[in-house]
Order: sequence, then structure tokens, then C-alpha cells
Amino acid sequence: MNFKNLIILSGTSAFLLATSTVLPFFHNAAQAKPSDSAAEPARIRNLDQLNLTDAQKTKLKGIRESSSKEMTAILTPEQKEKLQTAMSQKKKPDLNLTEEQKTKIKALRDKTRDEMMAVLTPEQQKKLQELRQARKESRNKQ
Repeated sequence: MNFKNLIILSGTSAFLLATSTVLPFFHNAAQAKPSDSAAEPARIRNLDQLNLTDAQKTKLKGIRESSSKEMTAILTPEQKEKLQTAMSQKKKPDLNLTEEQKTKIKALRDKTRDEMMAVLTPEQQKKLQELRQARKESRNKQ
């Protein structure tokens, strides 16, 4: 993983941890490459199944970057540091979010999800729902 991707991920990880299962399908959409698929989580590999156009990938990347900036503004410097440390150790961060931060994150999550879904065609939205359901079922079996 290059440094640019690490910075982007550090800003969005707390956001992604707090989001619904829709966002993981979009995370790193523009950077996902077929050669990376073996190293990427299943939710990233599933992006190939949505057959996103280059224009869609660009729009999703813009939405992600905007959300990342907004998320960064919500977190304190200490929380950002905890997040970066947890990510480097591949652990789930304990950010001790305030109720106000949780409310802002939920609103941001909802806004981002709606913006991302608006980029998809009805067929892609249906496919995403199917992928989400299959992922949910596979987690329940474990």
C-alpha cells in the first residue's frame, strides 16, 4: 500500500467503521485493480461485479474524498492519532467518540451513502443489495 492510500485510509477508517455495509463496497473503488484482488478484502473484490464505469469511479472517489475531509474535521487530533496507530497495527480503533461526534458521523454516513447510491444505476443498486445480503449471510455462518 502506498503512502497516499494510507493517508486516505487513515482519514476514512473511522468513518468506514461507523458506516453501514454499503460503504465498504465503494471504499478504494478507484484504486481497486484486478491484480490486487487476492490481497484485497472480499468487499473490495465485489466492486468488479458492479461493473462501474470510469465516470462512476471518479464520482465515487470524489464523494469518498469529500467525506474523508468531513470526517477528519469531526475527529480530535488525539482520535486521529489513535486511528492511525490502530490502522498501522491492523486493529479496530477505540476512539471514544462523544455523542455529538456519533450524531455527526451518522449524518455524514447517511449523506454519503445516499450520494454514492445515486451514482449507481438501478441494476447496480440491485446487484449491490444482493452482494450485501450474501456478505451478511456468510458472516452469520461463521
